[in-house]
Amino acid sequence: MNPRTWLILVVLASLASCAVASASPSSEDDSTGDDGNVKGVHWTTISEEEDEIGFIQGVVVDLPPVASLESKYQKVEVYSSNHFGRVFVLDDCLQLTERDAPHYNEMFAHVPAFEYLSRFPEEERLKVLVIGGGDGYVVSELLKHPTVEAIDHIELDEG
Repeated sequence: MNPRTWLILVVLASLASCAVASASPSSEDDSTGDDGNVKGVHWTTISEEEDEIGFIQGVVVDLPPVASLESKYQKVEVYSSNHFGRVFVLDDCLQLTERDAPHYNEMFAHVPAFEYLSRFPEEERLKVLVIGGGDGYVVSELLKHPTVEAIDHIELDEG
């Protein structure tokens, strides 16, 4: 294998859909604060609605975050949902849920790996550079791939 042959995966949070739910004021007071938001409203509240046949429209998160931190680059929050498990939110944008994370990250990991190996069948071992993807899901999926020899993972945000 040529030592300069690498599969490079760039995982960008901005590529994930941003599904910020609307919130309604928790009191009769609808005055706005300095930031323009309605006072008393937790804007990262995500609603869950189940229709008559059991289809889940969203994620129930009516409680405060289970974990929350403000890093140098973004606000990170983790919520808990009865249906979707843990819910990962960056800067008030839903990134992924525990329930859908495996399917979402399989596409980031295995599709590029198989595509690369189909184009270069002489390569028996695969070295991968992952840029971003601080949640570690893509790396964990790549470790399942039998031809992966080495993975380097770079994440800017230490949070």
